[in-house]
Amino acid sequence: MAKKSMIAKNKRPAKSLLKLILVVKNVVVHIQFTANLNFAVFASVN
Repeated sequence: MAKKSMIAKNKRPAKSLLKLILVVKNVVVHIQFTANLNFAVFASVN
């Protein structure tokens, strides 16, 4: 029993870490896209 719960505990942080990494990647991509969009608008105005 103890070994199974230890294994389960070890697996959980990896899942949450993976989700966190995916969220961070999505946020970074969104920021880059927004920055590129703003730059394109700024460049076209000038």
